[in-house]
Amino acid sequence: MVMIFFCGILSFSVIKYKLNKIIQENPIKIKKLFNKIMVFKKKYNFLLSFTILTTLILILNFIIAKNLYAQIAIIREAETEKLLREICYPIFKVAGLDSKNLKIYIVNDSSINAFVAGGQNIFVNSGLIKKFSDPSVIAGVIAHEIGHIASSHLAKSGEEFSKNANATFLGYLLGIGAIISGNAQVGSAILMGSSHIGNRLALKYNRSQEESADILALKYLEKLKLPTKGLLEIMNYFQEQSNVYKNVIDPYELTHPISSSRIKLIHNHNQKYKYANAEFDNKITKDFHRVQAKLGGFLDEIETSLRSRKNKFDADSNLAKSIAYFRKNDFTKSNQIIDDLIKNNPRDGFLYELKAEFLFNQNKIYDAIFNYQKAIKYLDEQSKTLSQIAFANSILELKTSDEFLLNLAIKNLQQSQKYEDENALIFKSLASAYKLNNNDGKALLMLAEYNYILKETDKAEKFINSAIIELEKTQDKVAKLRAQDLIEIIKNSKEKSKK
Repeated sequence: MVMIFFCGILSFSVIKYKLNKIIQENPIKIKKLFNKIMVFKKKYNFLLSFTILTTLILILNFIIAKNLYAQIAIIREAETEKLLREICYPIFKVAGLDSKNLKIYIVNDSSINAFVAGGQNIFVNSGLIKKFSDPSVIAGVIAHEIGHIASSHLAKSGEEFSKNANATFLGYLLGIGAIISGNAQVGSAILMGSSHIGNRLALKYNRSQEESADILALKYLEKLKLPTKGLLEIMNYFQEQSNVYKNVIDPYELTHPISSSRIKLIHNHNQKYKYANAEFDNKITKDFHRVQAKLGGFLDEIETSLRSRKNKFDADSNLAKSIAYFRKNDFTKSNQIIDDLIKNNPRDGFLYELKAEFLFNQNKIYDAIFNYQKAIKYLDEQSKTLSQIAFANSILELKTSDEFLLNLAIKNLQQSQKYEDENALIFKSLASAYKLNNNDGKALLMLAEYNYILKETDKAEKFINSAIIELEKTQDKVAKLRAQDLIEIIKNSKEKSKK
């Protein structure tokens, strides 16, 4: 009996450890459920609670295996990325880093987190963007992550990241609206990777590294005369969460361990800093609230999103409602609201982009093309990139042989490569465009480029050899030269992989 009891305690600890691992990757509801079981264990029968826990872990493993991998990990949303760039770039500059090497990814994860990986790749969870109304929180978190970059805390992750980067970020073109509707052909967002990217790429820092990043974050924000209250706010939030779930989450298991000394450090700084509690830039704050509404419209439960804004008629609430109605397939209400918003903001490129995505998913392709053109007209060069890709793919959806339209699609895809040079699906779209335009040589060359990015070197080699044969029939010296260069690149890549 003693032996059985001892084994039971050991097994209980193993199950608790396993559940903790699962819980860190899943919603708050599971944490609360687990806490209730832990209370039940203390008050009532140990063996019964042990049985419940054993059953729970089997159920959770089944649910996670079935559903979590089906979730979308990384989304691309042009307006949200623009906002994050506006916050990031000044901090990068004062940190002495080159913003040209900065890449920002939005992770479709409701948990409050952000991290960096593989050099200067910053990952921000949608949950973090949506949670706090003050953009100084985002600025504080990003400044902290940039502190990790500047301190070279990421050196050991660089090689691991570079090995998996192309395989993880395939660059599938998929708008947020298309995600909801199931149409994977076009859109203003891009889906990449798998639902466990955070687990693979996020580093676990020690407390010394965390405090070092905090000190640098405060330094950067102070140089820019930006408020630091957001950094203290999120620290206090995590501390409260740690206290609430202290039986569930081991602070040492967190990627960013919280300590009272870190909170004290920031608090003491804020007591002396003139701009600690200042208001953030008005324009960024306004844009931030709109982005929050937009992400909420796409990612929150539909009825909850509509119900919470039932009696709200400001522009941000209407934007979220338009998106929610679109997800609900109530296109009449959705279109009416977005049209009213555009009427009041006729030069807002992001509204045209959103309307185009709605129209595409209603199979109104020509109308979508028209609105993508409007978006491209009004958006800045980098922000219009995703609209250019979606615009081109809308043209390709027509399966047209119209040379003017096809050349327009090719032109926009090529222009988008200035900021999306590693987006594999651009090459695939270009292959389709060249094929429809009866340019087999370039179509095959694009398929070679596409497969090379995906590290499918054998397929890439096959396509490049076929491309060379077709290109010999043309006078396209640039394409021929690129084909020869790609052969050498593929050859060197293969030799390197053998070592």
